[in-house]
Formats: sequence, structure tokens, C-alpha cells
Amino acid sequence: MLCPRCNSENDFGAKFCKFCGAPLTDSDLYKEKDALQKKKRHLKKNNSIKPRSQRQPRVTRKTYSLNEKAYRRSILGPIFSLIKSLIVLILIVIFVYFMAKILLVAIANNSNNYSIWGDSIPSVKYVVGDRKVKSIDYNYENKVLYKTYNFEESNNLANELTKYVGYLIQNNSYELLTDFNPSTASGKTILSSISSSEVESYNIIEISWNNNIFSITVYRNSDNNVVN
Repeated sequence: MLCPRCNSENDFGAKFCKFCGAPLTDSDLYKEKDALQKKKRHLKKNNSIKPRSQRQPRVTRKTYSLNEKAYRRSILGPIFSLIKSLIVLILIVIFVYFMAKILLVAIANNSNNYSIWGDSIPSVKYVVGDRKVKSIDYNYENKVLYKTYNFEESNNLANELTKYVGYLIQNNSYELLTDFNPSTASGKTILSSISSSEVESYNIIEISWNNNIFSITVYRNSDNNVVN
């Protein structure tokens, strides 16, 4: 190995010249060795990079300009507000509906009479005692409103129905339009009352029972009148 300063021959791999003490790190051997190491690092880096055909495709996100974003907000904003308002309105209607049903049942349980277009008839509670109304159903057909009182199960159904129907006949001038036999497990009877002002207008009471559960439907059979 030649010294770059004095051109003296030195042992292979020596770091300093043994004649003049000059460093031998800048010799051609070290330059070649350093170049070889750089070449290896470059090859290793290139091998770690996948070919373009093997790379995952880049997903590009759609971007909107400020005008497009403002337009989207101006369109979607009122739609979302309308949907929220409709949901709130539906919830309010459902709440009012169920509260009204609860209130009507409470009124029926505390009332001594039912009313049909201004006419009053005694309630089951007034005639037979504390008989609870479970629910009230409404049905409107052919310009007539039918109101049905559904009662809780009774342990003495035959006696209660006999007492109630007898009271209507004796004290409220109702007449039986069908046979009445409360001793059967299930059945139905219809009573009517002729109005003094309109002969063609009748108050109708339908009593149905099945397995100790009974219901009473009241309505006015005139096309111009409905149940109150």
C-alpha cells in the first residue's frame, strides 16, 4: 500500500504511513471499499421497494369546493330539519293518543252514566257496583260512531248482566230486540230505545259476553247522529 504523501510502501491495511505518519484512509483501497458499501446499501434499498404493479392502488377522496359544500348544506339542512319535525310530531300524536285513552277510561270508571247523542243511560258501575272498564274502542261506519266499553273479567257474569238489562228495561224504557240468555258461555243481546222527538232515531245498546268477559257497545242508529 503506497503512502499518498511520500509514496513509501506500507503493509496492507495500515492506517498510517510508517515512514511519514500520514493517514492512509484516503487511499484507493478505502475509497473502493467505501464505494462498495454504498453500492450494497443502494441495492438493498432498491430491493425493498415493490414494483409499481404490486403496489396498492391509491384511493383518492372526492373533494368539494366551498360553493359545493355550501350548496349541500343548503339542500340537506331543511330536509333534516323536516324529518326531525315529523318525528317529533309523530311522537307527540302517539303520546296524546295514549293519554286520551287513559283519560277516557278513567272518566268512564268514575261516571254513573253513558251518553248517546245527548241521552244518558246508566253505567254498569251505577247498576251493579264497582265494575272496572278495561278499555274503550271507537269505530265509525256509515256515518255512525260506535263506542265499545270493554270490562274486566267478572266472576258473577250472569247475575250482573241480568241485573243490568233488567234495570234498562224497567227504568229506562229499553226493549229487547233479541233473545237474552246470560247463562250461556258466550252470547249477545241488543236493546233499543225509541226517542220521543224522532221516532226513526234509536239508541242502541249491544251487550256481548264470552268466558266471563263482556263488553257494551252504544250508538245512535240515525245517519245524522253519532255517539257522544
